Amino acid sequence: MNTPYFRISTLETIARNTLMQYDRDYLNLEPQAVPIEKIIEDIFSLDIDYVRLTIAGDELGRMIYDDGYTTCYNAEKGDYELMRVTAGQVLVEALLANDSAQYGRYRFTLAHELAHWILHKDLYMGTSIAAATYRTDKQPDDSIEWQANYLAKAILMPMP
Repeated sequence: MNTPYFRISTLETIARNTLMQYDRDYLNLEPQAVPIEKIIEDIFSLDIDYVRLTIAGDELGRMIYDDGYTTCYNAEKGDYELMRVTAGQVLVEALLANDSAQYGRYRFTLAHELAHWILHKDLYMGTSIAAATYRTDKQPDDSIEWQANYLAKAILMPMP
């Protein structure tokens, strides 16, 4: 798979366009918290679901590109199990979503997973890979994760 290259200016433009899809005048309004949940659900028609992704809670989100199964942690059973998923699901670590002290991280996780959908769905749809984070060649400077992080930041904190 060839990772697409996006210039910073392109990512900024994508962020602005995303916000303008939500509200044409959004960037001209008084500064306010970006309604990331509404953008994900209403503009992109994605479903947000809260599940325990791992026992340690160290995977904060997972973007699902294809119908199928993914793993999740069942705290009642104390073990992992398969969970049926559909394309367009945004899985968020339930521990993160239920912790008010992690609200900023929760919002960034949602924006990060949306960014994967916007930027990488054509790369991953039809591959049976649940999310971009499943890559086996992951490096700290992984361009796919960098792109998702940058776009998430640009959506949540748009340039004036």
